[in-house]
Amino acid sequence: MIPPLMISEEYPLGRGYSVQFRLAGARMEAMWEPRMPMGRRGRQLLPAYREARNTFLRDVAQAAGTSVLVAEV
Repeated sequence: MIPPLMISEEYPLGRGYSVQFRLAGARMEAMWEPRMPMGRRGRQLLPAYREARNTFLRDVAQAAGTSVLVAEV
């Protein structure tokens, strides 16, 4: 069973950006600092974001003792 609320540490993404994740039930939120960039800058940060997200979800899966699936849209 996945814990009712999990909050990640803050992950630095580079270029002055960081992200922190929150999982409440089946809903995952990403809180960016500063605000999530768009366009080219956002695409440049995408690999670092995915690595941070995957690390957080791996921690969730370990805490729950199960697998976690994410669908990126």
